[in-house]
Amino acid sequence: MVANNSFQCVVITPERQALDAEVSQVTVPAHDGEIGVLPSHAPLLANLGVGLLKYQDTFGTDHFLFIDGGFCHVLNNEVTLLTSGAIANDEITADEARSALSNAEALPRENLDEINKRSTAVRRAQCLVALSERH
Repeated sequence: MVANNSFQCVVITPERQALDAEVSQVTVPAHDGEIGVLPSHAPLLANLGVGLLKYQDTFGTDHFLFIDGGFCHVLNNEVTLLTSGAIANDEITADEARSALSNAEALPRENLDEINKRSTAVRRAQCLVALSERH
């Protein structure tokens, strides 16, 4: 049973349910900026971007999860994120994240398509580096 000052947050990827937690607040990485969600938030449907989902548990502790795009649905004190990928900070090391960033920065950028692919890969890797630093 969810208390009045909390709500349920669920993150689902094609492979697994990455999160199912009772939270007091969530900051969602939308495609055009961050969206803050508190208990009794109005219904919402939003496109997700690449970024960090920040949520606070009912004890006031902050937690972070890398989100790789998708959709967010808010209704009846439940936030559901459907995403192609989700990584918790204990699932990646700083060395792995920095290696991903180095690899992304080394991608070719000879034409517009390559520039776009490189930019997306760098943004993902930067988020992973930020996530790995939050222990």
